[in-house]
Amino acid sequence: MANARKFGAAAAASLSRYGIAPTPAAYGVWYTYHAGHIPDLVSALTSVIAAGTGPTDVDCQSLYERFLSGSVEAKVVEDTSSALQEALDIAVSALREASEDATDYGDILNKTAVALKSASLSSVPLHDIISALVRRTAKTVNHNLQLQGRLQDSASELQTMRSTLATVHREANTDGLTGVANRRRFDTVLRNEIARAGADNQPFSLIIADVDHFKKFNDTHGHTVGDQVLRSVAGLLSSLVREGDTVARYGGEEFAIILLGISIDQAAATADRLRASVASRKIIQRGSGTPVGSVTMSFGIAEYRGAEIANSLIERADRALYLAKAGGRNMVCVG
Repeated sequence: MANARKFGAAAAASLSRYGIAPTPAAYGVWYTYHAGHIPDLVSALTSVIAAGTGPTDVDCQSLYERFLSGSVEAKVVEDTSSALQEALDIAVSALREASEDATDYGDILNKTAVALKSASLSSVPLHDIISALVRRTAKTVNHNLQLQGRLQDSASELQTMRSTLATVHREANTDGLTGVANRRRFDTVLRNEIARAGADNQPFSLIIADVDHFKKFNDTHGHTVGDQVLRSVAGLLSSLVREGDTVARYGGEEFAIILLGISIDQAAATADRLRASVASRKIIQRGSGTPVGSVTMSFGIAEYRGAEIANSLIERADRALYLAKAGGRNMVCVG
């Protein structure tokens, strides 16, 4: 509790110092910064402060969306989905066992009644008792079957709810225009891969790629064709990487690709294959079928270094991308 008050006071002081509106998002960013709960957020905000141009209200909102809103939403969805599935499995298993037990019990009593009757026992009351038990068991089995139907209906509703949550989870992590992972998903995957690399000492590489002269292309052919280009590029990149690798729309016309378990040389070869494939694809305007030319992409690559934070890896890949742009575009550079 004492730490919470301390971090809260520090967050409030920072908001006042930089003249930032005390919105829940801004407060959450500064609270997390002073608490040090998310190292990448701390690093990103430190960089903004060091640049001397902020932080501003916009910076705080951007940091919140990048590091806080997505992780909280995804965690809630994931936890709820898991709980529903667990409840579903338990309910179905329980009703199956109850039904099977009751059915077996009825069969046993029925066989016993038949045996007693065929033995011509003089104890009629005993036979009557057994018959009554069989009738009661049949009633119980029938009741359990009805219960099973109701539980199965409930299970179906739970399954529908789980599917809905899965859809929400998927949409929360997918770029609406291109269908690939969004920036939120990219940040999550990158953090997870950094943690995994630290534990397993497995290499991975990051590619940041940018569509060359996209603004000019957009201005010339219109936003509809520009959106078509982004969707086409995203689909092509996704089709050419391995299952398990992540293609994300990093922002605007930039894409980021996380390549698992490969060295920088292998990543460079992959990037060059992607570059050549994009450059060779002709863009045809949908609807009219009019050819509108082609686009090229520039690629910057960096391989993860042990104990490196996410921002450092991104900055190295970004610098390599800048070199590719400065070197004439439609090329691959390594950082």
